[in-house]
This record gives sequence, C-alpha cells and structure tokens, in this order.
Amino acid sequence: MKKHLTISIIKGFPESSRSGFTLLELLITASCVILLMIPTIQIFQTSSRGSLSGMLTIKTTLEARRILKRVHLDLKSISKPISVSQNIECEIGSFLSETSFSGNMEYKFHIFPFSYELNQVIPTSVENSAPRYLNRIIYKLLPNSTNPAFPLKKLIREEIPHPALGSQTKTTVLSERVHFFQIKPLEIHSSQGHNQQYFYITLQLVDSIDKSTLENLSGFTALSRPPGIIIADYTDLVYPEFWCEWFNRSGPNFNWHSYLEGPP
Repeated sequence: MKKHLTISIIKGFPESSRSGFTLLELLITASCVILLMIPTIQIFQTSSRGSLSGMLTIKTTLEARRILKRVHLDLKSISKPISVSQNIECEIGSFLSETSFSGNMEYKFHIFPFSYELNQVIPTSVENSAPRYLNRIIYKLLPNSTNPAFPLKKLIREEIPHPALGSQTKTTVLSERVHFFQIKPLEIHSSQGHNQQYFYITLQLVDSIDKSTLENLSGFTALSRPPGIIIADYTDLVYPEFWCEWFNRSGPNFNWHSYLEGPP
C-alpha cells in the first residue's frame, strides 16, 4: 500500500510549466528587433536630412532674392554727380567704381534716393541753383572669419546720404555666407545698331546642414565640395533706368537747375 501510494505521488507530480523566456530567446528576439529598426532609422535619417536640406535651400533662395532685389533697386537708380561745366560721359562703366584689396572687394556708385521725399532731393529753396541730391552706395565683400582659408565672406551695404539730407550712414549686413559676388557692366549690341547697357550681377551663397562642416570649410569648387554643402548660384540683369531715361530724354539741357550733386 505504501508502495502504491508512493508510485501514485510520483506519477501525479505535475510537469514544470514554462512561464518565461530563456536568455538565448531574448537575445534572438532583440537581434531581430534591431535588424528591423536599422533600416527604419536609416530611412528616417535620410528623410530628415532631405527635409532639412530642402528647407535650407528655400532659406538660401529667399536670402539670395532679398540681396538681389536690394542690389537691383540700387543699380536701377544709379547716377553720378555732374556739374554744369563738366563733360558728360555716358559709358555705363564710368558709373561704377570697383576696388580690390587683400582679396576683398568694394563696389561704389551714386544713386538717386527714391526713399526720400521729392522736395528733399530736389530742393526749391536753394538760391541760384537747384541740384538733384544723390546718395553714395558701397557694397563691401569682407572676411567672415579670422581664418584666411575660410572661403565664405560677409556682404555689407553702406548708404552715405548727401549732407543736405541730414541723415546718418546706414550700414546693413546682407549675408555672411557669400562665396562669390560681382557687379559687371555689360553692353548688348543689337542688329539695328542700338546698344543697350546693363549691369550683370552674380551671386553665390554657400550653406550646410552640419555647422561643423561649414566652420571647418576650406577652399573648394563646385565639382570638389565636401558632403552636405549646398551651393546656390543666382544672377540678375539690371537696366539702369533712372540714368538712361534722364540722359536720353529729348533736348537735355544741363544747366544750373539740373545738375547732380552727391557725397564724395
């Protein structure tokens, strides 16, 4: 009886039920999850960089448009001081002064300041004369870093008003990521023998998603640029409307009440 009871107890002992995972199973499961997550993370990173690159391109485009619009308006109203006894030179290259020093550039010219009231720039209370007052514009391309090898420069615009206008010099930083900027006189010859004079503007901006790449940037070209660098080229053609309309009007009479006067 005791033997039978013992056998019954042994046979009736329940088998162990598995309520967890072994270490090997956990490792296999974790490896599978990681293998599935790697391409997901890569796709997310690629899409994120593509999105950031697109947003940066839009930002660069808007900045370039703002700069070109400012330069376009200045060159459109370009002029130069002319006295009564001065011989008038209408070559468009004589309106623009270009200076290069130590790799930096300066473009200087005069404009008719449309931002002022008309009775300010064309005074009527001046005795014996009634000049048109001009402002002087200077575009400066200066170093943007203490590192001489850093290729990006700062584009600055200065507007020096005529002393009679009584305002201060306005200085504006247009951009700090300019790789190339140029204003060039251009003359186009037509088959009818009429020549048109223009100004041709070239602007190149550079930026990067990775700021460390931009800070450590050195000399490069469009064909050999570091990864992640965005190069954006922009151009514009400007017809100097104010000067051409003023000079080409019928019967120009440069006398005491029509000469142009500006700051040096």
